[in-house]
Amino acid sequence: DSDRLGQEKALKCKYGLTGGAAPASPTGLTGVAGNRRISLNWTLSAGATGYNLWRSTNNGASYQLAVTGLTASSYVDTNAANGQTNYYQVAAVDGCGAGANSAAISIFLPLPSISMSVSANALAMSWPGWASDWGLFATTNLTPPVVWNAVTNAVGTTNGQFNVTLPIGSGIKFFRLISP
Repeated sequence: DSDRLGQEKALKCKYGLTGGAAPASPTGLTGVAGNRRISLNWTLSAGATGYNLWRSTNNGASYQLAVTGLTASSYVDTNAANGQTNYYQVAAVDGCGAGANSAAISIFLPLPSISMSVSANALAMSWPGWASDWGLFATTNLTPPVVWNAVTNAVGTTNGQFNVTLPIGSGIKFFRLISP
């Protein structure tokens, strides 16, 4: 019976008969930016056996296939590009192939920024608490090759922000956050 149903489905797909079309586009695609990741969700399409996720980082001008064979209505993209807008579309798949892509969504994945304040003898720096695995690095020269060194002072947390206080010394220092 299953062989017969498979052959019947293949013939319906081949000739475009009722019950032989690719599934409808998924609807309700949404996304939420996180720490170096975007969590995506969509509504399941009737008859779909899987989903293909497409991503663009060039304002939706072209999309690359990011993931195939998804079986759930959600996915966490850990390869999303930080500091820019990521665009997504999803397509439902069945034995007849992939249906049309969903409507596109765009999600900006921010980079954490450092806030600073200066007192008479200290420099206070802070960055968002969601950037939990980013590290603070410093250098004294931006002429290549630049060598960034980890700041080893104790980091605290206050009001959802990481913070560190550094003594003010002589010379110039540049700071940046680096993700692992």
